[in-house]
Amino acid sequence: MVDTAALKRGLRTEIERSLAGEAGASVVLLLREGSLPMAAITDAHGTVHKKVLSFVDLLAALDGSSVVDQLEKEATRTLSVPPLPPHTLLLALLERPSGFTYVLTGFVRPRVHLFVLEHAGHTTTHELPLPHLVWRAVWEERTRSLSSLSLALCSPHLDGGEPTAATRLYRWPFSNVYDRFGGAMQGVCWPTMRQLTLDLPEIPERAVLGFVGIPNNADLYGRGLSHNAPHSGYREFLEAIEERGGIDHDWLIPADLTVRQLHEQRRR
Repeated sequence: MVDTAALKRGLRTEIERSLAGEAGASVVLLLREGSLPMAAITDAHGTVHKKVLSFVDLLAALDGSSVVDQLEKEATRTLSVPPLPPHTLLLALLERPSGFTYVLTGFVRPRVHLFVLEHAGHTTTHELPLPHLVWRAVWEERTRSLSSLSLALCSPHLDGGEPTAATRLYRWPFSNVYDRFGGAMQGVCWPTMRQLTLDLPEIPERAVLGFVGIPNNADLYGRGLSHNAPHSGYREFLEAIEERGGIDHDWLIPADLTVRQLHEQRRR
């Protein structure tokens, strides 16, 4: 004979009895996609009674239980971020099954850069004072390598002294940086970049300045493509910057990006 009294008991009472350790008593909640939740209640005699519940009943029954107590506690995970490069402005951390990916955007302060030009059978070197360089790098923790690198310039008349997330950017006026390359805005064309193994703090020196220091060519050179200077040849362009002691603001082409937009890779 079915014990109807057991069916009349509230689910919460059954859970409390089960958790209290009453011999043989147990409650199993069955949750299936597309159907109402069900409770399988086993009494002290081993008889199983099934009870269909509404979700309201289920939540009311679990209210105050150890299950709900655990659900109410926010899941917290502490991540230890390695030291970041100097002058990092923005950081995004992506977690994938293969490991963590760091997307960082920062800047290099104004300084003199040595450019080497190999063109038309001649190699020349040029010392060029440049304004702030803004870079964006995608660094893979598992391989300790870069999967993407972007580079742009700030205006030599930068307001406020140093770049911020709102600073407007200008296209890299020299070689081997494209408006979009490898899926990245203002992306560098550097075939051996992925072979470079480095830690996060080394990105500005070994990646950004390392790229600037590789031999240049005349690829992408041309007025209206990378710059608006009145020079027909790349070597003449470099010599003019060297003689002037810097690049003229009017020679730069706007990238239609702020630092934040470069970081987020989206134009508005």
